[in-house]
Amino acid sequence: MTVFNPPPDAEIISHANGSEVIEGIPTTFVGNVDDANHEADELTTIWRTDSEILCEETPPEPNGTTSCQAVLSTDTTTLTLEVKD
Repeated sequence: MTVFNPPPDAEIISHANGSEVIEGIPTTFVGNVDDANHEADELTTIWRTDSEILCEETPPEPNGTTSCQAVLSTDTTTLTLEVKD
């Protein structure tokens, strides 16, 4: 027998890959998270750039939606939404 815990999925839905935002202006990023064997209240999300955490660990909404409002600099090249179960 093998016990398997499939990894949760995370997707940024507010901005497409390669999108541009204006430096110094607060921007709200929205994502969806899902897990085949865990409810939303059992998950945590973290929004980060390549060098810093933008929004600390928090559970998503019951429907799996999560958001983060942040001000980005011109040094930011990557935005990541992580989900953990």
